[in-house]
Amino acid sequence: MITAEDIKMLIKEGEGLHLEVKACKDKLPKDVWETYSAFANTRGGVILLGVTEHKDKPFDQRFEFTGVSDSYKVITDFFNIVNNKQKVNRSVLVDSDVRPVEVDGVTIVHIKVPEADYRQKPIYINNNLQSGTFKRMHEGDRHVTDEELAMLIRDSSDNADGQILNRYGFEHVDLDTLLGYRNAFNGHNPGHFYEKLSDLEFLKNLGGYSSNPSQQTEGLTVAGLLMFGKSVTIHQVFPNFRFDYLNLIGVAPGESKKCHEESEVNEVWLTLPLSKTQLAKDENKVENSTVNGNRVENSTVNGNRVENSTVNSTVNGNRVENSTVNSTVNGNRVENSTANLTEIQKGILKLIHEKPEITIEEIAGRIDKDRNAVNYQLKKLKEAGIVERDGSDKTGKWKII
Repeated sequence: MITAEDIKMLIKEGEGLHLEVKACKDKLPKDVWETYSAFANTRGGVILLGVTEHKDKPFDQRFEFTGVSDSYKVITDFFNIVNNKQKVNRSVLVDSDVRPVEVDGVTIVHIKVPEADYRQKPIYINNNLQSGTFKRMHEGDRHVTDEELAMLIRDSSDNADGQILNRYGFEHVDLDTLLGYRNAFNGHNPGHFYEKLSDLEFLKNLGGYSSNPSQQTEGLTVAGLLMFGKSVTIHQVFPNFRFDYLNLIGVAPGESKKCHEESEVNEVWLTLPLSKTQLAKDENKVENSTVNGNRVENSTVNGNRVENSTVNSTVNGNRVENSTVNSTVNGNRVENSTANLTEIQKGILKLIHEKPEITIEEIAGRIDKDRNAVNYQLKKLKEAGIVERDGSDKTGKWKII
């Protein structure tokens, strides 16, 4: 149960990521819905109605308990509107989240807005997804960017990989890539009944091709296209997609030279198996199998450590040892590399490669992050065995292992 002391403790910390105060007498403030959307889309928070902020006064005198004159009406209006689809697309509240609290002789309405489940996001207002979706930053409510909105929508789906791409059929599959995968799969699962399936039936069983009779749709799934599709088709469906492969031309460690980004998907191979729910056997090995002309020996998959070689990650005939997928470079031996790095980690590694003696402050400035964030990412890279520090913090150098 929320008490007056709880309210006062919140006020002492002031407005911020999890607290918003608003003056209110007998009508809901119009901007309360922006805050509702922002809290629900971010990390949740508390809205206090009946508190007036005097920004021109010192902090210890800034907030005044002016109170709500008709709390019953205000709370009733709030629930009526939050359940009105024309105003708010979804309510994430229960009755106990909104409570009147007596503080210093006046009534304050305490509204606890929980973070919405990822399946419920984005929470938006005014029946407008584009302009009605907000996020909380510091002590303000901000419109999300187009990229952030796209991420919220994407993350709300439990099965984005299984989405059927209607009209993108088997003719959009790169047969060499599919054959290479089947060879590796057979080595990974000797005697499996999939060996006898046609290529199309093989894709269907993996989840790379599907149909929905009720919607009259049939074609490759998102996962199937990204795994086996032709590069031209992938760019048609996902114009901003970039293949995770850099061909380093004549670059020695520590040198600062530009990388040539390859755009041919067949040079880059994804981890197997495709469907973790159907074929998850991460700890097994691929033995003596050939993938697209490259011999694969004793390899694990799906981000696990690979010993002696890796699935189709050899480029231009160069052998790669102790590496995971999508990490080979032209003519350079790659050891103890890792996949699935975050964009920040990739940026840090690029800077270290260009300038091994770079300082944490320089890295923070180059990637526009604070020092603590850089330290955290470097810690993760160290724990993963990707980088180490040779020498002191002032005079030492970074080393990519």
